[in-house]
Amino acid sequence: MIKIHQRLLIGLTSVCLLGCEQAEEASLAECKEYYYYQDGRKINLELSLEQVYLEVKNFEKDSSKRSFTAPYPFLDLAPRALNFQSSAGLFAEFKPEVTCAQLQQHVQQLQQDPEIDYVSPCIIMPDGTVQGVMTRFGVTLKPATTHADVLELVEAHRIKSYYVDTQNSYFFEVDKTAKGNALELANQFYETGKFESAEVTLVPLPY
Repeated sequence: MIKIHQRLLIGLTSVCLLGCEQAEEASLAECKEYYYYQDGRKINLELSLEQVYLEVKNFEKDSSKRSFTAPYPFLDLAPRALNFQSSAGLFAEFKPEVTCAQLQQHVQQLQQDPEIDYVSPCIIMPDGTVQGVMTRFGVTLKPATTHADVLELVEAHRIKSYYVDTQNSYFFEVDKTAKGNALELANQFYETGKFESAEVTLVPLPY
């Protein structure tokens, strides 16, 4: 009888260990790949599971902060905001730290809020700093790339606006309606082979 219980215990322990390992692997597999290109080299980045970067309309007073966070008990906002012309950029911290799947669910939920213009996960740079992915990225065109090529990508990726800095440099502004955040779009543009470089604007935590 004791042997049977021992075997059962060992079997249950084995199942538990296997299940835990599979759950951990699944959790890691859920994490989206984040990276950027530097001098043609792909640099891998770590996704932060503690913070998210937002740009919010009409966000000026403490009362605005309280009303904004009310529907989102999983968020704790940073005490300061970056004030832009029509919105405020800020970091929010998840309470508690989330999994990759939960982060994606929260981002999708936040994107439904009409007061939020933009939502992006935060990334951990190779130096260990946490950076928010802002709404802007820029590219340098290769000699053979035309303005028409750029416009085709702008339309395909639902870029909000752009301007030409020099004859071969463009800057783009995105919001939550774009097909990706600014880092993802910078990579997608670069991977077309039409650009010498693509760089995203980041803001460090704390700012």
